[in-house]
Amino acid sequence: MPRMGRIVLPNYPHHVVQRGHNRQVVFAA
Repeated sequence: MPRMGRIVLPNYPHHVVQRGHNRQVVFAA
């Protein structure tokens, strides 16, 4: 069964996680 579609609401923050190998940070700002 496929995942449910992403709900996009205007002016609503999204939680985005990007991890590298062994949970290393991919982008550091």
